[in-house]
Amino acid sequence: MPLSFNAFADVTLELPKNIRLLVVNEQSVDGGLLGFFVPSDDTLKLKNGENQIVFNIDEYFYRGGKQSDRAYSNAVIMTFTADNQKNKIKFT
Repeated sequence: MPLSFNAFADVTLELPKNIRLLVVNEQSVDGGLLGFFVPSDDTLKLKNGENQIVFNIDEYFYRGGKQSDRAYSNAVIMTFTADNQKNKIKFT
């Protein structure tokens, strides 16, 4: 099935499971109490053009057995420009 450029109406940003969104395009992400414990949704729909997200990385580190530590990174600010695209954040 051919895909036309009109099939995309915005920018899609796929997020890893361990990202916790704080701000999207200058709007605070309010997940309520549940948002404190649960990382962000897998995908963001954003407007075409310049976008900015602020997030931290929420990661568990296992020390062995049943012991683990939870760590949050400092806030990361990411600004990007995209039009009618699917993008993915990937940490390697």
